[in-house]
Amino acid sequence: MNFTMFSSFHELQLLDFSLNSACFQSFEGLQELTKLRYLNLSGNYLIGDNILESLDLPSLEVINIELCRMSGALQSSALKNLKNLRELYLGYNQFNGSIPAFLFELPRLEYLDLSGNLLQGLQITSSSNLQSSLRELHLQSNQLNGIIPASLFELPRLEYLDLSENLLQGHTIPISSSSNLSPSLKILDLSANNLKGLFDFFWLRNCTMLQRVDLSGNTDLTIDVKFHGRVPPFQLRELALSGCKLDNSIIAGPNFLGTQSHLQTLDLSNNNLTGSIPSWINTRTLVYLNLANNSLAGSLNLMWQYQSNLEMIDIAMNRLVGQLPTNISLVFPNLTALNASYNIIFGHLPLSLCNISILFVDLSNNKLTGEVSNCLFTDCSSLNVLKLSNNNLGGSILGGASNLSIGTAIYLDSNNFKGALPNNLTDNNFEGPLPNCDSKLTLRFLNMSSNTLSGFLNAFCNSTKAGISLGGISRRASVNSST
Repeated sequence: MNFTMFSSFHELQLLDFSLNSACFQSFEGLQELTKLRYLNLSGNYLIGDNILESLDLPSLEVINIELCRMSGALQSSALKNLKNLRELYLGYNQFNGSIPAFLFELPRLEYLDLSGNLLQGLQITSSSNLQSSLRELHLQSNQLNGIIPASLFELPRLEYLDLSENLLQGHTIPISSSSNLSPSLKILDLSANNLKGLFDFFWLRNCTMLQRVDLSGNTDLTIDVKFHGRVPPFQLRELALSGCKLDNSIIAGPNFLGTQSHLQTLDLSNNNLTGSIPSWINTRTLVYLNLANNSLAGSLNLMWQYQSNLEMIDIAMNRLVGQLPTNISLVFPNLTALNASYNIIFGHLPLSLCNISILFVDLSNNKLTGEVSNCLFTDCSSLNVLKLSNNNLGGSILGGASNLSIGTAIYLDSNNFKGALPNNLTDNNFEGPLPNCDSKLTLRFLNMSSNTLSGFLNAFCNSTKAGISLGGISRRASVNSST
């Protein structure tokens, strides 16, 4: 296929031929479209050698050729004459080699996306910066290696910089107190690299528009959050510092985080932090909180002292102590995921947990006692996964319920449940008649091992569709040889 079919449309300004899986070997035929401003060919196949060099339409302002299986190096002669180009999308192809400096010299280019390629180097000079109009630069998920060029942080109008998921390294990040960072910078993502040395948030003191910083997954990168005792001019919305060399001053203080009253996402997981949950964590504004896999201890009461907008909470693998609030549905009315496993949470499961449209609950490996209300098994239609393993829970298995609403997995092993399994499960979200299990079950996994259960297990014996663990229980059903 070629583009000559469009060559007679001399007045055409917008051409969207995306997601057609068509195969092109050149841009021959587009040269006649001298008024074309917008070209979207994403989701097709552009397989010619140096095919970009044949795209010579100075009128173009937006080019989207993502997901087109293009390969090879980006030639310095390609696209060089497109002086009106404002947005260029080349993501998720197979380009390799270095990113040429001329892309930063296109006078009107504001948006450049080269993510998801095989690019290894980055050519940019200080002279390129002086004339650059670039606002957004997406370079994530490549193979960029070596030291980050200092010139990259000096792009004068830069608002969005994503270098995540590369192989960048070096003992210093080329930012300092004297760096000429763009005051318009909003997003900085350097996560999942091999960066080392120091990152001092004080370097960002002139970035008045800053909203999101992600430095996660740089295990040898030391993070300084003290901010020299000053109040930063920005208000972050998202901060992710998982798996870094994070100083414990982020817990004990002093740091600038107590001034961030608009923070919605906070991830401090995997840092071996000690102490108690800091008072500066504002659960009224947070939507996502991840403190998992640290060494935090002390009371949980601070977390559920006020009504919260939190939707996802992960405090797993700490040594936090406390009870779940009896009015949990009022404290966390929007909660969709709760992981508080491997802590020291005691007391009963609150009945009001059934009043939340929650998707995921993991309270395993705690000290919970009492019975589990059957509403958790029957009335929580949105609940996909319930993990209560390794507690001291008791009472009737599944709360005596037979009409289960949980969609995917239930973990109840290593508790003190008793009683008979219900022998009528026909009113669930299963396919086919029960108890013969001739058709597949929508239930993916059911683990009830290490209890003292009794009852008839025929409802499960012939099913090859569900993963079932019944080890260590007393059972009166004969197990079919087919299982």
